[in-house]
Amino acid sequence: MSITTECPECQSRYFLNRDMLGKKMRCPTCKTVFLIAELVAEKSPPTSDPPSATPSTPPNLPKPAKPDLSPKEFVWSEGQDLHPPSVEDTASSEELTPPPFFIPPKVNVLPPKQKLSPNRILAIVSMLVIIAGGVVAGAVYLKQHLALAPDRLWESAEADFKKKNFEAAKTQFEEFAKSYPTNPKQKEAQFLAELSQLRAQVDSIVTRKDPQPAIDRLMAFLRRTEDKDLKPFTAKDRYGVEIWQAASRLQEDAVDYLTAKLNAETVAAVKKELTNLVPIQTLIGELRPLEVAPDQQAEQAILALNKRIEDLEQRLVFIEDWRKRLEKPDDSSIRKIREEAISRKLENDPEVRKIFTDAESGLQKLFVYEPYKDLTPGKAVPDRKLSGLVFALKAYDDPERRFLEEPKRIFIASTLGLLYGYEAESGELAWVQSIGDPGEWYELRGNTPAEDRHLVVHRTAQENTIELRENQQGKILWSQKLPFRISGSPRVYGEKILFAGKSFDGVAAVAVWEIELRTGTILGAMKLGSARSGEVLVEPTSSSVYWIADGRAAYVFRWPSDVQIKEAPRLIDSIMLDPSDTSTGSQNLIWPISTGENKTPLAIRIQPRGEHRRALRWLKLSNDAKASSDAESPLLIQGSIAIDGDRIALVDETNQMQVRQLAANSSGRESLPIVTQFGFPKEESSNFDSLTWLRFRETDALYYHQGDLWQIRFGFQRTQGVTHSTAKLIGNLGRLERAPWLFGESAILQTATETQKCVLTSIDLQTGKIRWKRQLGCQSPELVNWMNKVWMFDRNGRIYQFDPAKFNDGLTIQSTSFADSIEGLIDVPIRLMSPNGQSLVQVAQIRKAGELMLLIRVLDAEKFEQYAIKLPPAALAATPLLTDQELILPLLDGRLYRSGRANNFALEPGPNWRVGNTSPGNALLARIGADKFAITDGDRQVNIWDSTAFEMIGKFTNPRRILALASISETQILLLDETGEMTTRDSQGSGPATSAGKITLNKNAWQVRVHALPFSSAGKPGWVVIQPDRMDICYLGETKPRASKTFDDSEMILGATLADTDTVQLTLASGQIETIGLSDGNLRSQKPVSYPTAPSSGALFSPNGSYLIPMLDGTVQVIGK
Repeated sequence: MSITTECPECQSRYFLNRDMLGKKMRCPTCKTVFLIAELVAEKSPPTSDPPSATPSTPPNLPKPAKPDLSPKEFVWSEGQDLHPPSVEDTASSEELTPPPFFIPPKVNVLPPKQKLSPNRILAIVSMLVIIAGGVVAGAVYLKQHLALAPDRLWESAEADFKKKNFEAAKTQFEEFAKSYPTNPKQKEAQFLAELSQLRAQVDSIVTRKDPQPAIDRLMAFLRRTEDKDLKPFTAKDRYGVEIWQAASRLQEDAVDYLTAKLNAETVAAVKKELTNLVPIQTLIGELRPLEVAPDQQAEQAILALNKRIEDLEQRLVFIEDWRKRLEKPDDSSIRKIREEAISRKLENDPEVRKIFTDAESGLQKLFVYEPYKDLTPGKAVPDRKLSGLVFALKAYDDPERRFLEEPKRIFIASTLGLLYGYEAESGELAWVQSIGDPGEWYELRGNTPAEDRHLVVHRTAQENTIELRENQQGKILWSQKLPFRISGSPRVYGEKILFAGKSFDGVAAVAVWEIELRTGTILGAMKLGSARSGEVLVEPTSSSVYWIADGRAAYVFRWPSDVQIKEAPRLIDSIMLDPSDTSTGSQNLIWPISTGENKTPLAIRIQPRGEHRRALRWLKLSNDAKASSDAESPLLIQGSIAIDGDRIALVDETNQMQVRQLAANSSGRESLPIVTQFGFPKEESSNFDSLTWLRFRETDALYYHQGDLWQIRFGFQRTQGVTHSTAKLIGNLGRLERAPWLFGESAILQTATETQKCVLTSIDLQTGKIRWKRQLGCQSPELVNWMNKVWMFDRNGRIYQFDPAKFNDGLTIQSTSFADSIEGLIDVPIRLMSPNGQSLVQVAQIRKAGELMLLIRVLDAEKFEQYAIKLPPAALAATPLLTDQELILPLLDGRLYRSGRANNFALEPGPNWRVGNTSPGNALLARIGADKFAITDGDRQVNIWDSTAFEMIGKFTNPRRILALASISETQILLLDETGEMTTRDSQGSGPATSAGKITLNKNAWQVRVHALPFSSAGKPGWVVIQPDRMDICYLGETKPRASKTFDDSEMILGATLADTDTVQLTLASGQIETIGLSDGNLRSQKPVSYPTAPSSGALFSPNGSYLIPMLDGTVQVIGK
């Protein structure tokens, strides 16, 4: 059974076992030690009265002592002790019991509670005070916290905005605007929430893929910010920069997106979307900070996009127009439209290419071979003898001499209207023919020397003629006048000649004409439309004939039928068949080559790359007429190439000589594998674009470069290639004037130097030694009457003297060589005559021992003197002026010099002649009276000088650049400017300019020469203005030329001479002499003359009444009056 006990201190009750009675116990609640006693509840009285309100009292038990026990011990038993317990402790000998189960006291049975101790009350009061203080402090803190919440939210949102965490900033700004509607920053928060949302969308990677949603967001943002409360925040000094940054980024992404999206199909949509960016561009311009420069890259990107849109829109217009124009195609319309496509860079557009393919397919049906109606053979032409030449400066072999009985290989050379035949082996002159216009000639090498011939093509504005000459005697076998204008070069096809031609009136279609080689009979033509130009190519390994039209379409014939058209864009511009022809006139050259055992037809295309580079690549024209360029090589070469069997030698852009194999590789495609290469024996800075190969073999090679002939010896091993090489300079031969002529083991070169024109040199290809050398003719003489003699000056500086009293028409007159040619000549000598007519002076610039010098030759009535004067490091800037006493020389260093016999023609420097102009323009000089001269500054200013004091006394400036300057009287000078306007000024340069009319200038206005005329019978000064194709007669005071006359290309003016005070004599290129009246410009007389060769300058009227005409071949023709 259990009992109930109670702590006497705190009245806590516990349930214990009965056997615990009388033992001591520590109260777990208050730690009081007491004896366990059973608590007995009072029984209720039998009456129904309520129980007494007085609580029952515990049993009257002695108060237990409170020993000092361990806090962990609550109940224990007392045992026998050495010391007898006190009376209070002996009340019970039971042990202390463990803590009982706690039972809360009952009100009606437990004794009344005792009062709390003072310590406990103090503790309770302190606790209450602390709680009250905490509540008060918390209330104060909460009030302050709630008051600062908007600032903290704003700062957080603002920090995220600055860190570009626009999504977080947007959320916080929205919360601010919603939570604090009365806050002064509520509208700003609303604005920034919108701006943050805009920035977040603009910066999203999705915008780069499709910027339209971001553009819509920006437009919505701009509409929202039109609100009067939000508008102020868009200002530059508020958030305008952030808006500008967003708009700029969006514009950049939008332009990139539209650029990538743009094509022929999307051009309309892209244009519309680009138009939508205009408000954004305006916004960017308005909000851009002043310190930030406009974004040039963005502007250029928009401009480029607009340009592409415009081009694509125009492309659609062009394509539609071209399609309509080619519904009924002809070659002319195809050519014109192809030119338009090329100019607009649409030639490679697939749709455009299809238009051309369809048009050309339709054009094939129009090709027809038409036999020529007039089958007249070419006419035989008699030889042009040299007996008509009065005298020659150079002795030639007798043209009538008996030719060699056994035919020898003859080399043909032409210069200055003469055609020479030289025996190739010995260099002996076999024959010489006077041909006038040499024309264009093409070698036809036969199997034997007797079969060697050459075609000569003569082209004029009125007619074209083709001739066939044989090489043994230079005779014309036949000459055929052609009914069409030749286009391109003739090609030999079996026993026929093929070339392209077009009628002179431009009406008839272009055709490939066929002429019989043996007789010159025109057989027929394949009509090809009205193409602008074309070249014929005969494939060497098949019967195919190619005609390349306009450098784009290749017409392929199984001659003369089975025509096909194959387009070869950008591959073919012109064709050169002969690999030995190194002419650089064509921009793109195709050389057919047969390589390997199967003789695969190949062609090498040489195309310019910059000024000195040409790219080498392959083009195969196969039998099915397909053009392919997929086997290209990026190799850049310099100069020509040399072919020896199946190998090719060239110089690449790094000055490395390479030997490459002309063969198909293992894949079957053509290639150029390198056999060997080695450094070129020249400095690395050399330009080898002018290099010409003469010979190339495994053991040695000859090449010509910048006038030098070099020989290379190779140490060649088939397994290792070239192991070493040595180079030897054979000599300098001058400028190469035509491709080398290769014959057996020799090569003949036609060259020219500054002192020797048209020199033939034969080179032994085995040793590199010169076998023989020949010089042909001299250059363009000029005649002058002086001291009752006729003097002739040629362009080599040689001077001849003739006695005009012995001139008779048709007789050969001996000449006296007065002065030899000038060595080291670097320019054409200048001939001057003094005003008093007492002296002739020849001035020439020469180079002697590496120094620039001036050679002055003086002829007077008594003696001939020659002076060589060292020049400053500058050449002549104009033709010198000769006074009675001295020379006036302007040099390109800007200084004016004078030189006279008094000081042995030493140069005396003067002031700068380029006063007012620092550019190195050429000067013009004119003598004014006996002691003054005028000189231009190379531009618009004219300076007047006193020649005696050698100082400037006046100047004036013309409104435009001056082309010609002349003195027309003792007190007046004439100026002709670049617009053709003529004015006169007084000799002091102080008076006003007076208009003297205006003339028409041709495109070569720099060649204008002004001839002053003496006073006419009416007392007016006048002048003649001579241009190459025009003459104008002008008089002072008249506002336009009194008379004008024009000449075509075949009758250009070579010279003009004032025959008397009323006439001027013109010598034309055709040789005709015309006398023109100065008062009215009418033709007074005309003397048609037939010459064996062309004149070189104006005719001279000799004292005995004959005309002396200098010829291009260095001879002089004497014509009776």
